[in-house]
Amino acid sequence: MKLSRVITYSIFLILLSTTYLSAQSDTYFNQRDDKYTLLGLKRAKQDYETAKTEFKRQQTLYDKKLINEYEFETAKNRFIDAEVNFQQSLLAVLFEEQYVTIDKAVKYQAEDGSKHARVTLANTSGGTAEFQKLLNIDDKLFRTLQPDVIPNVYVSILNQDQAIISQPYEAKINELTSGNPVTIDFRLLQDLDEVIISMIYGNGTQRALKIFLQKDESQDRVIVQSEQFSQEVDLGSSTSFDLTLELFSGTSNMFSLEVVNLPEQISRYFKSQGGDVRLTQVKFTESSQTKNAALQITLPD
Repeated sequence: MKLSRVITYSIFLILLSTTYLSAQSDTYFNQRDDKYTLLGLKRAKQDYETAKTEFKRQQTLYDKKLINEYEFETAKNRFIDAEVNFQQSLLAVLFEEQYVTIDKAVKYQAEDGSKHARVTLANTSGGTAEFQKLLNIDDKLFRTLQPDVIPNVYVSILNQDQAIISQPYEAKINELTSGNPVTIDFRLLQDLDEVIISMIYGNGTQRALKIFLQKDESQDRVIVQSEQFSQEVDLGSSTSFDLTLELFSGTSNMFSLEVVNLPEQISRYFKSQGGDVRLTQVKFTESSQTKNAALQITLPD
C-alpha cells in the first residue's frame, strides 16, 4: 500500500511537470515588444525568472530520480532559451539608449603652423543604472553585457559640403566607457571655424552635428596670417597684404596693431579689408574670434 502511494505520487509529479512544460514551452510574444522595448524587456525577464524557477524544481526532481532525463533536458533547454531572449531584450534596450556627445572641440595651431582640432567625446548613455534598479536585474548578468560601454565609435570632421577635412579622415575609438571621455587630435586640412562632427557608433547609430570650434585659450595670442607673404613693388608704389587675425586667448579681447622690423622710410598702416578705414586696434567678441584686415605698405621714391 505504501509502495503504491509512492508510485502514485511520482506519477502525479511527472504529470504535473509535463503539463507545466507544455503550457510554458512557447514564449509569449507581443508584436508591440519591438516598438516598446522596455515593456518587452519586462516580459522577457518575467519569462526568464519563471523558467529559472521551474528548471531548479525539475533539477531537484531529477536528482531524486522522480523524472526522466528527457523532461529534465526539456526544462533546461527552455531555461537557456528564456535566458537568451532576456539578454537579447536587454541589449535592445541598451542599444536604444546609447548616446555619444561632443564634450569639447578645441581648435589650436601647432608649432609647425598647421591647424588642429582636439575633439573630446563622452558616453552619456542614460538609464543603465535605472534599468537595473527598475527591473531588479542580477548584477553579474547586467555587467556581462557591458551596459556602460559603447563599442566601435567612428569620428570624422566635415565641411559644409560634407567633405572630410580631417587627418586622419576617420578615427576609431574601440570602446567608449561611461565616465571616461576620449580625446582625438585631428589635423585640419581646411582652416574652418564651423565644422560638422560625424559619428557612427554602437549598433549603427549615426549623428552629424554642426558646431563652432572653440579656440585654445591657453595659447593666449593672436595668430596673424597672410596669403601674400611676399610681393614685388616698384619704388614710390604701394601694395597691401590681406591679413587674417585669429584669437587664441581667454584673457584679452582687444589688441593694438603694430609693425616691427621695417625701415622708417617705408610708410605703413593697417586698414579694414576692402576699405580705406585705418585701424590701430582690433577687438574680438565671443561670437567673432576671427577678423580680416590689410596692411598697406608704401615704398619711398
